Amino acid sequence: GQKSRNPKHVYSNVCSPEVCPLLALGVYFCCYGLNHTASGGRLFPGTNQNDRFRKLFCNRLLLEDEEVAAAIHGKGLNANEIGSHSIRKGASTFCASGSTSCPSLAAISIRAEWKLGTIYDTHLKYEAASDCYVGRTVCGLPMNHADFGILPPFFKCESRESRMQVDRVIDQLFPNLDAKKKYVAEQAIAAVVYHQDWLRRNMPGNHPLFDTELFSYHEFLPLLSRYISIDGNGRKPTGLPPHVITIRSMEEMKGAVDGMNLNIAEMRGSINHLTKTNATIEEKLATCFRTSADSIFRSIEENPPLADLLEH
Repeated sequence: GQKSRNPKHVYSNVCSPEVCPLLALGVYFCCYGLNHTASGGRLFPGTNQNDRFRKLFCNRLLLEDEEVAAAIHGKGLNANEIGSHSIRKGASTFCASGSTSCPSLAAISIRAEWKLGTIYDTHLKYEAASDCYVGRTVCGLPMNHADFGILPPFFKCESRESRMQVDRVIDQLFPNLDAKKKYVAEQAIAAVVYHQDWLRRNMPGNHPLFDTELFSYHEFLPLLSRYISIDGNGRKPTGLPPHVITIRSMEEMKGAVDGMNLNIAEMRGSINHLTKTNATIEEKLATCFRTSADSIFRSIEENPPLADLLEH
């Protein structure tokens, strides 16, 4: 069939790095590079990526990896019952039925490039807003949580010098890239830098990633880590349904209320401190007055002429 001309929005999953597309892309770029001579300008080299992925997924991962096969068997399945198309079917099912507030079936079908029938195909067209919602959902972000709208990691460069430092590292890791590929590479490397601790904890120590220039050259990771951020910084999330916007607003209100409660607690502590201080001052003044009075009376008693004068 014809290749779709509609852009498919792909999002980072900061909450679950194990299924994050950008992190996987960053690991791939670090290990295999980005400017293959055989790629013809595409991100991945070769002319039959679908078949290559199917063979690697079905044969090497499912059948040869004993841990994966055991995990599948533990779910009551056999590795040879799962194929590359299972990913598409599973993702579509998750988008359509994984929550009570899923994207529309039309948006899911258009994303999957499935035919809906003559009337639907004629009148229901692609729109970016719905595809953004599908993109956020299919990447595994929590649909009923404020983190559904979380932004991807990026390099927050607030000065020309910091921007030049990041560009220098990206250019050294991936030389001679055009502007579009460089932007993709920077987003992918930002995900790797942000999740570097997770990668070290969860990937084998002999993984090729840790022998790449990014990890082996001692200056790159510390430098890039200084600028990594997931703050907004003028960026706004796309593909958010109304209920997530409401949840995010409630989270902001909760944060404001928590801040007010903290301020009130601090004010209460200050007031209590002042009250205790005033009581201490009054007690010390009373003690001082009593001591002074006792001293005066003793002086009078010890000096009879003064006592007689006071009596008269």
